[in-house]
Amino acid sequence: MKSSFAVILILAVAQSVSALHTPHVRIRRQDSNSTDDNAVCNGATVVSTSTFAADAGTIEITKFSCGAATTAMPKPKPTTVTKVSTATATKTATATVTSVTTATATETATSVTTVIQSTTDTATVTVTAAPTSTAVNVCNEICTTVCGQSGRLPPDSDDCAALVNSITILNGQIPPTFDVEPNHVQTISFGTCRFFFENVGPETLEYCWLAFTQTASAAESACFPPVQPVMSEGLCIPSDALWEVGVAHS
Repeated sequence: MKSSFAVILILAVAQSVSALHTPHVRIRRQDSNSTDDNAVCNGATVVSTSTFAADAGTIEITKFSCGAATTAMPKPKPTTVTKVSTATATKTATATVTSVTTATATETATSVTTVIQSTTDTATVTVTAAPTSTAVNVCNEICTTVCGQSGRLPPDSDDCAALVNSITILNGQIPPTFDVEPNHVQTISFGTCRFFFENVGPETLEYCWLAFTQTASAAESACFPPVQPVMSEGLCIPSDALWEVGVAHS
């Protein structure tokens, strides 16, 4: 009897230790009341959208605002650091204008009086540079790939490959980074393939297009056919779980 109790106690302790070392990941779930299996997020509303012509076809870039989260938002860790950088440049230019007037009056043949008037005008010009972005840059942060279900089918691999090539080309035509506000999603899609960056944290985040492409493409390779079992969404989530990069059917 004592040996059985000891075995049960050892198993319980082992499970507790395993639970403490298992990383927490949050897989994005669709609202059970939603009629769109491929919705970007719950209560998605288009904020802005633009299209670009590429060799493969038309690339669409869209930002969405999401509705209230259905689950509690993870609280930022006490070690979260907010980077704020403000630069102000002041330039002072001084211009001096001198006008000289000479008047000569002759009283006698030997007496000459000269009068000189001098005027100096000084102007000061102040130029103030626009404040720099306060968004937190997460381009170089490491994330963990997680496969899940979000929709009926995974995207076509050829469409995802065309999207990767198009973003590489577009990187020379658009700014290298983009900002995403809290509770917003930035997407870029082609055909059946959609890459997305979702900000589930409390601060505006800045992310790089090339890092976006590489991370989403890696998630695609890890989660979609020929990998088994078949999943419909690939995510990459950092340790603080404040954002996620993903790939899914558009």
